Amino acid sequence: MNVAPGQSVAIYSAYETAEMLMGLLQGLHNASGGEIRFEDRVADKGIMERFVFALNGEKVNQRLKVSEYLKFWSRLFGSRIEIAQVASLVGLTGKADSLIAKLTASEQIRLQWARCILQDQALAVFIDQSMQVMDHESLAILQAVIAFLKRENKAVLVVAASAEQAADLGDQTYRLFKGELLPLQQDADKAGSDSVRRMIEISKVPVKLDDKIRLLNPFEINYIEGRDGNAIVYVDSLSYICAMTLNQLETRLTPFGFFRSHRSYLVNLQQVREIETWTKDSYILKLDGVQGSTVPLSKSKYLELKEQLDI
Repeated sequence: MNVAPGQSVAIYSAYETAEMLMGLLQGLHNASGGEIRFEDRVADKGIMERFVFALNGEKVNQRLKVSEYLKFWSRLFGSRIEIAQVASLVGLTGKADSLIAKLTASEQIRLQWARCILQDQALAVFIDQSMQVMDHESLAILQAVIAFLKRENKAVLVVAASAEQAADLGDQTYRLFKGELLPLQQDADKAGSDSVRRMIEISKVPVKLDDKIRLLNPFEINYIEGRDGNAIVYVDSLSYICAMTLNQLETRLTPFGFFRSHRSYLVNLQQVREIETWTKDSYILKLDGVQGSTVPLSKSKYLELKEQLDI
């Protein structure tokens, strides 16, 4: 896969795969095969200093004002881009005197995008695997940020949690799954111009909501339980019935980081906070952000999960 100056490439993958890819790009560990090249040279840590990253959950000094934060990065890198222009581009005009601690989650992510612009490096990498703060406004802003960087002849790589988001942000779109990088439009003659759209459709999970059908994005789902012949989909404090079987859902959602923890449960690993011993031969998964919510993990699946997570 090549990312050229003035181009954006988007990859969608499961959380663990995205984390591994980021580690490679940041020089935190070496690839077991292949190589990363930059301007016809194998990328070493010196070269990787020309990459900038906007990552989920990045820690920022919450006591700083927005203006102080932006001025710090502008001065550190001698940015030629006006701070006011950057603030406007990321939708933070009027927030200059606000403490970062007072910003919303999506505004704090936008602040990271502003930092990437001010660092003014050759490759900008954006990763969003939660998508829970990627509202419509933020998505439009990120599209504008990427367009700006492309006009500045920067290369842009986006790692997203869904094909839908990837298609919105990349000139070229790939799926990274089980060691393979698959162009979503590699069979354009057969698939036609709707190939990406069809990939987007199959990433949704249809559930019943009164007399309507609601389409859930994988990132929204905490876990799915098979009960009395039905698949019950849990989203925070709500639950929905899905007409698909647990096996069908497992096939559809495995690329998005879901794991069959038990014969009757499918869990979103991105939302698992702890693995806890329950009995001699069983365990439970505690979910992050869902008060008191746990999912059973069988002994055989525990060993499989440890191998998958390399723990």
